[in-house]
Parts: sequence; structure tokens; C-alpha cells
Amino acid sequence: EYASVMKFAHDAKGNPVPCSISMLLGHLAFFILFLFITGAIQSIMTPYENMSMFGGTEDWYSTKRYWTWELYANSLTQAILFQMYLTTYCEGLRIGFSAISGYETQPVMMNPLLKSQSPMDFWSRRWNILVHDALKNGVFKPFRKYYSTTIAVIATFVASGAFHEWLLWAIFQPTPGQLHPVTGDCMTSCYQPVYGTALIFFLWQAFLVAMEIRFGRTKISRRLGKALPQAVKTVLIISVGIPFAHFFTDSYFRCGFFFPQGQAGLPMILRES
Repeated sequence: EYASVMKFAHDAKGNPVPCSISMLLGHLAFFILFLFITGAIQSIMTPYENMSMFGGTEDWYSTKRYWTWELYANSLTQAILFQMYLTTYCEGLRIGFSAISGYETQPVMMNPLLKSQSPMDFWSRRWNILVHDALKNGVFKPFRKYYSTTIAVIATFVASGAFHEWLLWAIFQPTPGQLHPVTGDCMTSCYQPVYGTALIFFLWQAFLVAMEIRFGRTKISRRLGKALPQAVKTVLIISVGIPFAHFFTDSYFRCGFFFPQGQAGLPMILRES
């Protein structure tokens, strides 16, 4: 179990839960459903430049973007597509691991964009639990032994930001065939991401979680938490995270090949050029 990428589900006694045929078929049904939903969303977004349905394709550093509703609408739809990609393909991984091991696995995504009740709930219980557990055990717990919870949270998000900066470098590295043999410059279409933006995004998320730790248990916060409907709390949480979302997503949508390559396994309807 400890060598598995996926986390196994456990019963009340701490034993792994066997995965029956009916459970496996249920996962397969959800996987197929998610494939069609993801394909439908990408079919709608693909015809638009940078998959930005609402226009406003200025550079990420353009301050004009913050005064337009298009930035936030594009960031939300792109975040939804990101969530569906992770949800869909991680559900496929669950099927594979359960079929091979015979045991039920825990979900990786828990619908964070539609069900989160706080920044901490978003990041610690709903978004990419695999990466969360790795960061919790590898960064948060070691820091928490010597520092406060807030410092440990900030260190964890800095580590996550650094990891995603490395991902940008790894994904968008030019291939040898794209480079001039003498000068080393790009001869064909290379995409150069803007480094540092993913780190800024995660620092903003660290700030939001730190604010929840500092003020989340006050009387006013508790009263608001009880008074507000769950849907309203989710909207508020997503609203405070969206302003810097494009710092994270822009490179993947502007490069022109990340999502087009990902659509190979999706049922889609596309207009012929």
C-alpha cells in the first residue's frame, strides 16, 4: 500500500476496503461521464484564442485586465476545465489501481470549485489530494515541528509554487529539433512561459489560508459561517482566489499545445477548418 501512488480507502478498523465489481463499474460509469463533460467543455472553448471565451487576451501582467469582467470569466471557465481534466484522468487512474490491487481508492478531486467552504477546505480536502498529501508529509509536518501553523502553511505553498515552476520548465523545454544548432535560438514555434507567476499564485493562496487560520475562529467568522448558505460561501471562496488564477493558468492555455494534446482521449465536436 505504501508503494502505491493512489491512496487506498479504509474502513473504521483501518483495513483497506475491497473493491467489488459493482464499485469498479460505478467508477467506470463516472469516468465515461467525466470524459463527455470534459470533451463538451473543451469543444466549446477550443475555437477561441487561447481558449478565452470572453476575449481579453492581453499579457498576464497587463493591469487593464483587472478592471474587466472578462478576466474573471475566462479564469473561471479555464479553472473549470483544469478541474475536469484532473477529475477525469485521476478517476481513470483509480479504475486501474482498483482493478489491479482489488481495493477501493480514495478520490483525488472532491469538486473544489463547486463545494469548497473555505480556502483551507479547498486546498486540504478537495483539490488534488495526491499532491496535498505529499506536501503535507514532506513540507508541512516537518516545518510544524519547529514553527507555527501559519509558517508551515506558507512554506508548503512556497514548495508547491516551486514545484509548479519546475513543471513549467519541464513541460515547455524546447526539443533539440526546435533549436538552431549554432545559436541555440528557437527555429520553430517555441513557447517561453513567464516564470515566477505560479509562485505568485500560490503565495496568494498561502495568504488566504493564513487569514483563515488567524481569523477563522473569531465570533464574527463563526456567525457568518453558520448564517451564510453553502453555495454563497463557495462563491465567496472562489471569488477571492480568481484574481490571480491567470498567473497559474495562462501558460497552459497560451502555449497552443497543452490542451490540444490532452483532447486526444476526449469525445469532442470540432468545426472543420
